[in-house]
Amino acid sequence: MLQVSTFLLNLNGIIGLMVSQHVSNSHFYLLRALRYVLVAPLLMTSTLVLADAQDTVNVIVGMSRTMDDNFFRKPVAPVSETITTSYATLSVNKQYSMQRLNFEYTIRNNAYQNYSSLDSVGNNYKGSWAWSLTPRLTGALSILRAESAMGFADATFVAANKSPILTNEVQNFLMDWAPQGNVHFLGGFTRTVSLNSSNFQPDRGNTTNAIDLGVKYVFPSGSEVTMMQHQRQGEFANINPLLPQTFTENETEAKFNWRVTTKSSASTRVAMVEREHDQAGGKDFSARDYSGWVGDASLSWTPTAKLQLTASAASAIVVYQSLNANYARNNSLSFTPTYACTNKIMVTGSASISERVVEGLNETDTIENASLGLDWTPRRYVSFGAKVQKMSRTSTTANKDFSDLITTLTANINF
Repeated sequence: MLQVSTFLLNLNGIIGLMVSQHVSNSHFYLLRALRYVLVAPLLMTSTLVLADAQDTVNVIVGMSRTMDDNFFRKPVAPVSETITTSYATLSVNKQYSMQRLNFEYTIRNNAYQNYSSLDSVGNNYKGSWAWSLTPRLTGALSILRAESAMGFADATFVAANKSPILTNEVQNFLMDWAPQGNVHFLGGFTRTVSLNSSNFQPDRGNTTNAIDLGVKYVFPSGSEVTMMQHQRQGEFANINPLLPQTFTENETEAKFNWRVTTKSSASTRVAMVEREHDQAGGKDFSARDYSGWVGDASLSWTPTAKLQLTASAASAIVVYQSLNANYARNNSLSFTPTYACTNKIMVTGSASISERVVEGLNETDTIENASLGLDWTPRRYVSFGAKVQKMSRTSTTANKDFSDLITTLTANINF
């Protein structure tokens, strides 16, 4: 049994490092408060309270160290960087009769060894209320906020020395009415806010409001087919005034989740997306309108109790607003094997290739990515991980090729 003194020493060290980093006053006091709130109750016990997935409240504290040998993704004269990330997560999961509440909050501090001006503190959270008025009338209300470092594959080093951060916020309401059991009528509303703090001008982010309507049929085997219609109104963020500012988008979507056997499952999604750009300042932007098919498919197979194989393919249309282009198409293929050596050791591999074709610029970027990771959980309240990732890009545009090797070590304590 791990004694509380050892645990508190590790816990204080991890959260203490977060407090000592260059953060704003509000984050400083929040981290300090978190440090004492989490540790004080444990001082009154003689042994560690272990994590349990069934607990109402769980806390995870951890740290990772990432070594990147081409931090700025340059074709020549690569620059190495080491990033230390410390984080703390509080999650709450509670069932009340037919209602279930979930909430998770993570504060994450990124510290750069050579470029301390890029240091950042991220606040991520997600919450949901899975509600049920009757067994046949259910739904969910959810919120999400996620901040992540964009990296420098597209963003160059910004003049203000600000770390390129992607921020996504999603609020969603969904209602599911099943009057006949197997047939479900779906309806809801989704608001999405996406912001990009870097100087990657083709996609600075946007705000989108959507009405979602559809119908789903659930087979006795557990397989299901869903048809959805999404009507969206959007506005671009910090966009060039010479480009369209707002848009209307219509998406017709079909999804099929199939339980093939007890050891395999498949899922597919096919959709037609049509986007029309509104006039602004007396300018007609209809030449930038587009429509096209998008979708994805994945197959998961578990031939043995220890081995799982997953293959997937996807094609998507993404924003790429420039004077000569309006969107890009992303195509990707990936393969992910996972092998449980023991009940405490897991090995995960990944290989993928993706292609971005920018319509209007005759530009094609191809990224190849391969990784190998090892996760070790010697006790159910502590885990360690190591991962090596090799990435390279070839482009039809000069000076955009690069290769990169990233090594990451992680450690987590759960309680």
